[in-house]
Amino acid sequence: MSTFPAKVLAVVRRIPRGRVATYGDIAALAASLIDGFRRRGHCEFVDELAEPLPLIIFMRLMGMDVSRLKEFRSWVKLMP
Repeated sequence: MSTFPAKVLAVVRRIPRGRVATYGDIAALAASLIDGFRRRGHCEFVDELAEPLPLIIFMRLMGMDVSRLKEFRSWVKLMP
């Protein structure tokens, strides 16, 4: 049995009230992710930008440790 629901509830209980992401924060994050593959001249769009961008924004808004992105991504994939 998955512990996913318990982990999600634990995160939801820690949601900081009144926290927002500004356009500048999001643009800087997107630029940082793009810089990670720009020199290669190509990317795996979903894996390198489309999926991590909203997840990192969400994690920052929730006060989560972004260094745990890989773990959080695995939880997201458990969602129906």
